[in-house]
Amino acid sequence: MIFGLIQPIMFVVLFTYVFGGSIVISGAPSGDAQAYREFLMAGIFAQTVPSPRRAPARASPTTCTRG
Repeated sequence: MIFGLIQPIMFVVLFTYVFGGSIVISGAPSGDAQAYREFLMAGIFAQTVPSPRRAPARASPTTCTRG
């Protein structure tokens, strides 16, 4: 549970400050930090939302086989 809370923050910091200057978004002017942050946040959100649903999905087959 703790990792699920820390992971999105860690990814935002990592990709914004470490890789932010080297990634170019097509259709945006070169070096447009705002366009990159919008692109990044959408990706992090899409990755984080289904994350809490993984544990019950993994436990369900085990429950069905073991009873």
